[in-house]
Amino acid sequence: MGTVISFPDKQDDWMGLCPKCRKQPDILNVERNHYGVCHKHKVAWFVGINLFSSWQQEDEIKWRLNAELLDNYLRVKPYSNPSKLTS
Repeated sequence: MGTVISFPDKQDDWMGLCPKCRKQPDILNVERNHYGVCHKHKVAWFVGINLFSSWQQEDEIKWRLNAELLDNYLRVKPYSNPSKLTS
């Protein structure tokens, strides 16, 4: 599946949270592109480009596998805590 970055549940939601369970996503890389994913609910969303250096330790095979996994996940808008947006 490639390198998966997991974050503790108590971190900020700047990357977005799963809109169904509101938990921190795992991060998958496809080249420099980062995607938040919830494997339990099979949803994914775009997080950003070149935010994490982990993509530099991956190769084209891992990126292809991650892209294939993402093809099977529903693309969604992540949940963000509205109270943090106004703080």
